[in-house]
Amino acid sequence: MDTLLPGVGLDDADGLLAADREGLLRSAALSGAQVRAAAVAAEEGALAALSTSRPRSLVLVARRGSALSAVETVSAAFARQFAVPVVAADHAPSWVGPLDVVILAGDDAGDPVLVESVDRAVRHGCEVVVVAPEGGPLQAAGSGRAITLPPRVVVPDPFAMAGYIAAIATVLAALEGSLHDGVQIDLMACADALDHEALLNHPQRETYENPAKSLVEKVTNHRVVIAADSAASRAIASHASQIFVRIGGQLAPDADLADVLSGLPVLASVSVPPGFDPIFHDPQLDGPPPVAPLRVLLLATNRGRAEAERRSALLRGNAVLVVPEHAADGKLPGVELQHGLPREGSRSSGAEEQSDRGKMKELCELMVLASRLEMAAVYVQMVGSH
Repeated sequence: MDTLLPGVGLDDADGLLAADREGLLRSAALSGAQVRAAAVAAEEGALAALSTSRPRSLVLVARRGSALSAVETVSAAFARQFAVPVVAADHAPSWVGPLDVVILAGDDAGDPVLVESVDRAVRHGCEVVVVAPEGGPLQAAGSGRAITLPPRVVVPDPFAMAGYIAAIATVLAALEGSLHDGVQIDLMACADALDHEALLNHPQRETYENPAKSLVEKVTNHRVVIAADSAASRAIASHASQIFVRIGGQLAPDADLADVLSGLPVLASVSVPPGFDPIFHDPQLDGPPPVAPLRVLLLATNRGRAEAERRSALLRGNAVLVVPEHAADGKLPGVELQHGLPREGSRSSGAEEQSDRGKMKELCELMVLASRLEMAAVYVQMVGSH
């Protein structure tokens, strides 16, 4: 299917580029560059001033947008892998002290709540890392006592989640003992995987071989719900819902898969007039359907793919399973995992180590899913399919 509604055809590469007056296609393709830039910054010593001793707790502060999505994703993906207590909040708690590490993320260098949080954390003697644009009151509040990780690849906030996740990951890697057995993701390889995803979603690739365009084709003229059944994938679903509204101009609420299954009879039959049968309805002959049919985008990583496929069958043909591309050996293209040697006194089993390695891979897969959905939202705007 090439032409959707009045606007640009999905396979009209020149038309898509011409319609992209704000450079959104380019911004959506820069997730890999953001991750690579964060990794390079860490290699160049951006975190050299950070104490590598094991903290009492890790506090992740974000208030909205992609920064909040990143914090929620990291917190959920590593929930069982953190070796220290982790608190996600929209401000620095009053109890933080010298043994705590506080990471603050946001796109507004003048956000008064973040400014107050930096000031409090610094005054209380915390190790403070600020992931935000340079300058402004936020940097002034650090007064040279906070480590700053400004984005080196600047994109609009809807597309900045990968950069925030990578920045947080570099801090986790620098903090000895923050994760079990020092497991860490290879950010450079993850950047390659994100570049691979961007290549798959390039405007010049036709719909049948373009994952993002294929999603747009499947949600066109549908009521869309973005569902997931794990905390980490739910964070991506929430992010995607925001992006579809902010960029695509299309309402696409996110929900837990269990809630969607519970409400499916109502969702699938809302306002359907008597006698209407979607199976025998031909839009070209009969005109638009009297009510937009339901489409559930079910997000899953490869680790949970089998269970997601089983549960998607319960959605009665209304589901589209969205998973990252993977090679025949089950690995994401370009992704290799690094695993630090067990430290003295470590008692983790081989099974626990394998679980930790899987979580690192899962985080990269979640970033790939986010990148695909961000690009899909851009295509929704470009073709005017909302």
